[in-house]
Amino acid sequence: MSKNTLGKLEYLFYIIWFQAISMYWYRTLCFRSLNSLTVQQSKLILWGITGGSLIILICTTWKRLRNFTELFLTLVFAYGLYALITYADYFKVFALISLAAAVALSILLIVIAFSEPPKRSKRFSDYIRMRLRTVLLCTRTVSALCLAPFFTFVAVISFLDMPLIKPTENVINMPAIQEATISNNMPTVQLLNEEKWTRLSEQERLDVLQVIANIEAHYLGIPYTPTVEAAVLDTNTIGTYSYSERSIKVSIDSLKNGTAHDALKIVAHESYHSYQHCLVELFLMSEEYQHLLLFSGIKEYADEFAHYKDGGTNTEDFYEYYFQTVEIDARNYAIEAVSDYYSRISN
Repeated sequence: MSKNTLGKLEYLFYIIWFQAISMYWYRTLCFRSLNSLTVQQSKLILWGITGGSLIILICTTWKRLRNFTELFLTLVFAYGLYALITYADYFKVFALISLAAAVALSILLIVIAFSEPPKRSKRFSDYIRMRLRTVLLCTRTVSALCLAPFFTFVAVISFLDMPLIKPTENVINMPAIQEATISNNMPTVQLLNEEKWTRLSEQERLDVLQVIANIEAHYLGIPYTPTVEAAVLDTNTIGTYSYSERSIKVSIDSLKNGTAHDALKIVAHESYHSYQHCLVELFLMSEEYQHLLLFSGIKEYADEFAHYKDGGTNTEDFYEYYFQTVEIDARNYAIEAVSDYYSRISN
């Protein structure tokens, strides 16, 4: 499309509008911080990439090509580039193919653009300016198309909460779970020492947390052990438990940047949710026994899980989530568990 379909003010409005909307959804679904940088620093870089790309878009399309196609391609390029940088470690082959295709085709376009000699009627400066404009737009388009599959793949992975890292440590179930105790796994448990934790890779940290989940399943008497996985979770969510998948998901950013203390607390908290689900499962097996003193607090668990409050987006929703009995009990258990582990580590 080589013509203007939007007025200048209209064009600026849609650039600001789509930047705001796309930034919200990217940060909600796909955002993760860059290696060695904080979340805030990474957000500034993301804003810099998208903002810089849109400024270049305005400079190159202001006189003509003011249309939705150019705007869409620029946003895909910007977010695709950030996604490539932050997720390349987890999908190395896919990222390498996407980057190689973008670079190779961009170089080819640059060669083609400057292979045509300038017309005698035009000044050399005008020739260079026109060719640079063509190169910028064409390389942007090619790069956006090459990065789009990778970006789409990352978005789907994040939307479905699919794991980026799975444990290599074995998930132990009955009857072998009887051996999963702190004392039998002390060398691994000692890796929760903060100094040792900082030297571990993300995969090694996840494997330690799987051992902790094995220990917790043994201690709580859970008949199955949840798998501990690292995934991109919603903003402000550091861990979740899935009853249907029997899995604990830890935020990939929390795993990378958080302390061992925080990681242990997450796994203990989510393991207790697994235990709570087991109690509810037992409670619902027979109405005849539901009034036993043993089940005095389990009906409340069942009701809260059936109408679970996940925290939402405002303060009122957060308090509804925070003060659910299932959350209060899980937090209290995690505090005691963390204290117990570190008392063993320090001895």
